[in-house]
This record gives sequence, C-alpha cells and structure tokens, in this order.
Amino acid sequence: MGRWLLAQAGATVGAVCVALHMLTALAPGHGPAPARALLLGMAAACVPCVRGLWWSPTRRVWATTGAMYSVMLGVHLLVLSPWPTTLGMHAHRHTGLTWTELGMWSGLALAAVQLLLVTVALVGGLTVVPVRQTSES
Repeated sequence: MGRWLLAQAGATVGAVCVALHMLTALAPGHGPAPARALLLGMAAACVPCVRGLWWSPTRRVWATTGAMYSVMLGVHLLVLSPWPTTLGMHAHRHTGLTWTELGMWSGLALAAVQLLLVTVALVGGLTVVPVRQTSES
C-alpha cells in the first residue's frame, strides 16, 4: 500500500510540474517563442514518467524520474544563480520577487520533493516488480 501512495505522490508532483511548465509557456508576455517551445518540450518530457509512476512504478521508472528531476534541479539552480551565466537571472534582479522568480523557486522546491520521493522509493525498495507476460501454448 505504501509503495502505491508514494508512487501516486510522485505522479502528482510530476503532473503539477507539467501543468506549471504549460501555464508558463502559454502565459502572455513570458519570453520569446523558443523559450516557450522549450517549456512545452519539458512538460511533454515529464508525461511518460508521470504515467509510469501512476500505473507501474518500477525501479526503472523511479530511476528515470530521479535523473530528470536532478537535471531540473540543476537548471533551476543555474537560472536562479546570482553569478553571471548564460541562463542566469542576475541581470533581472528587482527589489521584490517577480512571478518568474516565484515560478523558478517553486520548480526548485518541486524538484527537491520529487528527488526525496525517488530516494525513499529506491533506497527503501518501494518499487513495483514488472509483471512479465507469459504465452500459454
């Protein structure tokens, strides 16, 4: 029972990430077309893991989810870094928190939660063993 609740929690976090990337991509005035396309691509890339966590949370699905969210965490940290980078928002600092920054910090938090769930699932052995189909002769 616990492994299914954990997997559903992971799928829910993933679905929220998909929704946030889509909302950001479709929001008016939120970057040029290539940036929007990238956001939609990231949302689409998350869908197989969300589906896998919901229906068949195998060790492989959890490991793939962990890899994707590790990259997501790294990208969000890079964009939020105060140091000059190609992606960094350092040039856009204001006196208050912007919607973009709020979204980036939210994404960072979601990635951290998902990595915690992945760690619990993999280290705790709370994955599902795939059922093999056998053909009867």
